[in-house]
Amino acid sequence: MANSDEIVEQIRERADIVEVIGGYVELRKQGRDFSGLCPFHREKSPSFSVSPSKKFFYCFGCHEKGDVFSFIMRHEGLDFPGAIRKLGEQVGVEVAPESPQERERRAEREELLKANRVAHTFFMKQLSGAGAARAQRYLGERGINAPFAREQRLGFGGESGAFFKYLAEQGVEKAVAMKAGLVTDSQERCLFDSKIIFPIFSDGQLVGFGGRRIGDGHGPKYVNSRESALFQKSGLLYGWDAAADSLRRSKRAILVEGYTDVLACHRAGVTEAMAALGTAFTHDHVKRIARLAKTVVLLLDADAAGLRASRGAAIKILEAKLKVRVARLPSGEDPDSLLRRSGPGALTQAIEEGVPAVDYFMEAAFADKAMSIEERSEAAASLAPLLKAVSSGLERDLYTAQLAERVGVTIEQLQRHLEAQAHQKKPKKKPQKPPMSAPRPRPTPEPDFSSPRFSVDEGEQEFGGSFQMPPENRELEEAPPVEEAPRLPDKRELDALRELLLYPELRPRFEELAEFAISDVMKELLDDLSEGEKSLSEVLRKHLPQPRVSDLLVVEPAELEEGADREFMAQRTFEDVCLKFKVYHLKEQRDAVLSEVKEVEGAGGDTTSLVAKKLKLAKMVRELEQRR
Repeated sequence: MANSDEIVEQIRERADIVEVIGGYVELRKQGRDFSGLCPFHREKSPSFSVSPSKKFFYCFGCHEKGDVFSFIMRHEGLDFPGAIRKLGEQVGVEVAPESPQERERRAEREELLKANRVAHTFFMKQLSGAGAARAQRYLGERGINAPFAREQRLGFGGESGAFFKYLAEQGVEKAVAMKAGLVTDSQERCLFDSKIIFPIFSDGQLVGFGGRRIGDGHGPKYVNSRESALFQKSGLLYGWDAAADSLRRSKRAILVEGYTDVLACHRAGVTEAMAALGTAFTHDHVKRIARLAKTVVLLLDADAAGLRASRGAAIKILEAKLKVRVARLPSGEDPDSLLRRSGPGALTQAIEEGVPAVDYFMEAAFADKAMSIEERSEAAASLAPLLKAVSSGLERDLYTAQLAERVGVTIEQLQRHLEAQAHQKKPKKKPQKPPMSAPRPRPTPEPDFSSPRFSVDEGEQEFGGSFQMPPENRELEEAPPVEEAPRLPDKRELDALRELLLYPELRPRFEELAEFAISDVMKELLDDLSEGEKSLSEVLRKHLPQPRVSDLLVVEPAELEEGADREFMAQRTFEDVCLKFKVYHLKEQRDAVLSEVKEVEGAGGDTTSLVAKKLKLAKMVRELEQRR
């Protein structure tokens, strides 16, 4: 077998660049070269040229250029090894012999793909049946008629018994369906039982499904295929394959929040739309988008949670040196509701009028013209990660100048304070083994308890939340920062969680409490429990491996007296625990500010704003405790 460089050269020599590109683009001979419409941008007259003698392509319009490998990488969204393998298969060059382990992995992958295909056929048949009346009605209310549902290959989960029977008829064993992430651990129920099904494709392969519960039934509202050799949701995007061709032409991706938002955009002709699978937007998502696009438009909900999600996504996108814009949606609207209420024109107009992300978030942060000094400082801290993520030095400097003007300080003062916040984001000293109740000083912005949800977003975590004059003593800043060990839940959190677990039907709502968790482990534990895809014991083992801790949370569901309203009791328990978590969270902030007051006093600094903030937090704690 030739070495890798020789293999690449063999493929390059054998691959007829005109023939390869001609499979994607209609080419016409023009002298010694060939020309056609560029596949990488919109144009009406041909500016795309392919030279068979130079084995090279070039577009005089968008200036894309390269060899046959470059073309396949750009057009198919593949990395270099993927392009080598694809072209090698086309021209008959063996890229590498398969090892026994590779053959085994390929066989397993084919087995899982078959399970998904069979399951998908079952789901699509179920959607047209009489048992799917509620699902059909739900889709119809969202403007998704039967022909469009078939075009998008949507389905309905049906009943588990019929699902397993169909799989057996098609030669798919339950064990294989479980490996494909389609069934529960007990193998007694399909994960998508009675749910609307959204198929997830990746590079032409059906790798898994997303399901949505209909109505107010028990269990999580959304569920995905479990992680498998095919399905890793942190890097997958719903609508990716359908959007890929549009991305190649427009170089623009539209990021929306959910499945129906993607479908709404496609109905409106905005075919570059895609969405993460119920998870936060990740760096892996950015890498995938960056293969084909140069700009990302964030078309997320306009509520507080949507604003935080947009800002977190914008930071990751800017760090990848892509352009990012934010589309303004009317208050209370998402893409799906806007399309149904105002038509496709309103949706496309919102996208076209999107503004640069830093401009958008700066305007949002300083929307209140009567902001206090403390509020302006916190707004500046929340914007700092966005500025840091901007790749262009000149653009970053211009934004810094604009932010300094809004805050009311000089550029030099702003830069100095933000740098100080960056130094303060990590503790100066790492504890050896923090006890369960060890305090964790971490000043954070004042939460908005008028909203049912609030969180400290990535930007605020990055710069510690508030914007304070740093201590003059900088000796400790020279020492390398030491990472803090993740803090374990304390007894207060564990006792509160134990109350919730008496009502397993509340698990889908645990993510609402994760934002108030005062320990890192509790936040991750609540997020994991809310997904509902794993058993309680499995999640506890993952996050709380110490039996003395996890055993506290192994409880039987609450048994109520005859005639008791279980739904009422569950709701009351949730509200009570939610209030407790809010109080714990505020007390942590109050104690952290108190520590900061002592530190600044010791350095001879001005503590006026810190003392005011501590008093305000103490008042909020008292008000919440009076409600308990």
